[in-house]
Amino acid sequence: MKKRLQAADLFCGAGGFTTGAVQADIDVILAVNHWRTAIQTHRHNHESTRHICARIDAIDIRHDATIPDIDLLMASPECTHHSIARGGRPMCDQKRSTAWNVLDWVETKQPRWVIVENVREFRDWGPLTEAGRPIKARKGEIFKQWIRSLEAYGYQVDHQVLNAADFGAATSRSRLFIVARRGRRKTAIPWPEITHPKPAWRPAHEIIDWSKPCPSIFSRKRPLATTTLKRIGVGLRKFVGEAAEPFIVKGTITAGGTHHSLAVPFQMKAIGRNPGATRPITDTVPTIVAARENHSIVMPFITQYHNGPDGANRNYSIGDPLLTLDTQNRYGVVAPYFVTVNHGGQQPLGTLTTKNSLIDTMGKLGVVDIGFRMLDVDELLAAQGFPSTYELFGNKADRVRQIGNSVSPPVARALCQCCAEAG
Repeated sequence: MKKRLQAADLFCGAGGFTTGAVQADIDVILAVNHWRTAIQTHRHNHESTRHICARIDAIDIRHDATIPDIDLLMASPECTHHSIARGGRPMCDQKRSTAWNVLDWVETKQPRWVIVENVREFRDWGPLTEAGRPIKARKGEIFKQWIRSLEAYGYQVDHQVLNAADFGAATSRSRLFIVARRGRRKTAIPWPEITHPKPAWRPAHEIIDWSKPCPSIFSRKRPLATTTLKRIGVGLRKFVGEAAEPFIVKGTITAGGTHHSLAVPFQMKAIGRNPGATRPITDTVPTIVAARENHSIVMPFITQYHNGPDGANRNYSIGDPLLTLDTQNRYGVVAPYFVTVNHGGQQPLGTLTTKNSLIDTMGKLGVVDIGFRMLDVDELLAAQGFPSTYELFGNKADRVRQIGNSVSPPVARALCQCCAEAG
């Protein structure tokens, strides 16, 4: 029987790399991170792993005899000062230097395999001006030096950008992975085969908990920002106007004729400058970032409606039977709910006279209400590819940050399986 590889996870965060490695039958015997909350999460979900809560540069890897030898070194060095998500903000060389600490571990422990994850812009790593701006003429210069240093330690190195959706996650998160194998061989570095080509990507609606309420934008105590309403309007025109599948529900033929009810949810980035940052619910969740909550679901309701009062009692669980049926079709399926399609006398639109553009769009499309909520932590965790039993610690912002910083477990599993199979 082939011996299981033993691995260390540097910058382990919540444990995405570790989770994927464990799923690939690799023993992760050491995890390192400086954030106590992340270590708490990692320890809870990976009890057999030894944990060190410290900055990577505070560990004396060359002289600490308690750190075991390993077959696989996994690392996700700090990426925020490489990422284009910084916009025009200055970058800091010190914040980008943690990748060099990874090479200290490589030189000292000489693992058979090394897998390093970072943003795609890591390949552009080069010198900065005094103002913290990249020098365009020297783009990628330091990255190439870093790769050459890894090769100088006796490793064959290759790198690719992998999309988490290609391996079964419900997010289109793309990240750079550098894989290094000790020794010189004629065979190429093994890379995992795509298991979910784009037509088979997992859609966002698979990880959304449709039992969670999606409150009306008109019943909020604090009105949505004008930019958010603008994005909702863009999404309505783009998706509702196209009558997107698979959320079309046709009513039965009644004495009054055929009636139709339609719910076309769509995804929207809640924060950002691009008002067109929407995508269908059948698409993957966009890349989850650590900085803030930025993923929401919009649920417009389109109906042929009848008279009657509005209210919470118009919504029914799918586990309950329908109420009394009469000669008119009053019910439609909206996600996992039965919802009466009759339209009451309340007119919440009248309270938003300053939002004429959105109101006009709703009127033209026959939309009588719009539900809006942010995706919850459990939904983001599922989109990233973590098991449903995985538990995160910290407040909501902490948990979102842990998800955004994590390696997608399905990608980690695929890469680690390649290493385990190659030995």
